[in-house]
Amino acid sequence: LSISLAVAAIPEGMSSVITIILSLGMSEMAKRNVIIRKMASVETLGSTDIICSDKTGTITENKMQVKSIYVNNKLYTEKDNIENINLYNYCLSSCQNVTKNNNKYLGDETEVAIYKYLEEKNILINIPRVKEYPFDSDRKMMSTINTIEGKEYSFTKGSLDSVLQNCSYYLEDNKLYNITTEYKEKIFKIEEEESEKSLRILALAYKTENTSDPEHNMIFIGLIGMMDPPRISVPNAINTCKNSGIKIVMITGDSINTARAIAKSVGIIDTDEGATTGKEIDKLTDDELKEAVKKYNVYARISPSTKLRIVDALQSNGYVVAMTGDGVNDVLALKEADCSIAMAEGSDAAKNIANVVLLDSNFAAMPEIVNQGRRVVNNIRTAASMFLIKTIFSVLLSLITIFFGDSYPFEPIQMSLISACAVGI
Repeated sequence: LSISLAVAAIPEGMSSVITIILSLGMSEMAKRNVIIRKMASVETLGSTDIICSDKTGTITENKMQVKSIYVNNKLYTEKDNIENINLYNYCLSSCQNVTKNNNKYLGDETEVAIYKYLEEKNILINIPRVKEYPFDSDRKMMSTINTIEGKEYSFTKGSLDSVLQNCSYYLEDNKLYNITTEYKEKIFKIEEEESEKSLRILALAYKTENTSDPEHNMIFIGLIGMMDPPRISVPNAINTCKNSGIKIVMITGDSINTARAIAKSVGIIDTDEGATTGKEIDKLTDDELKEAVKKYNVYARISPSTKLRIVDALQSNGYVVAMTGDGVNDVLALKEADCSIAMAEGSDAAKNIANVVLLDSNFAAMPEIVNQGRRVVNNIRTAASMFLIKTIFSVLLSLITIFFGDSYPFEPIQMSLISACAVGI
């Protein structure tokens, strides 16, 4: 009788019930184009307090389009026909790795947008390439060494901050001028105005001497601005998350002005005070960052290591953090997050490390999968409560009867049946 009572007090069916509940949750999410790679992550999703999301391809459509061109001290739109900008076109043509096959463009979406613009304007130039320095999240630049009419050139494209600080001259109407503080302020003002239109701005530069060191003492050529519109369904999804008590944090490598404009358009922030940059974050100690993450919802110009620090700081405040990403630079943060979510259109590295994969790469699915996770958590709690009630009732009734009566209320087989019924229910 004692052994029977001890066995009945142990919720031996709980593990089976939890597995069944999690499996049903995985099945429901699969119907919504969400693949759960690790079963326990269903429960983690239900406990999520903060969703950290990349911008490009998650909040936005990842369908870049060239919208503005700044060259020769003038700002143009993509519809204008611009003359006397050979070096500008050379730089755009060389600093991209897009391949076209049967009208399909293969490559980074930013470079695909540049390629399509050059193709549409019939200014795409095939330039022999000697060497390439791939884009790096620390340098924030890409450079190539090319040969034009027997002369070696280096061409660079990248973030305005990184490119302009490494330029000593600027080109205007094929004439070189020394870069001054006033000129830099002017260029940054143009970048700020264009970024407030939700444009992503890249800077272009070149060199003809000492091309073995292509990214120092460069000659600034101009800017190119591209639009990556937010997904139509994202504002409603973010509003739903907020109403459900989930904080949305956007982490991006774009400029602070572009990040703010996109974040405001989808409802992540209402004022500029909710955004900061990687440079500001890197100045903070871990304890200071722990406090700082409580007031920011948007982080711009963020490197992979800084992204990892942000996730750590949020977790140190006791939050359950879900991280979405699609690139190799997101892998560290994805691994550190409580629940990692990758996009199907992203890199294999991100998908292999993620707990969850969104097949349609759409942030709008996040509220639904979090609600499904909460539903699973509630079902687990209900099952646990039922087992607890059964155990308390059985043990108390047995003890009371043993101490105050002459007989045991249940036979061993009856106690086993009670446990079996609890599992079945």
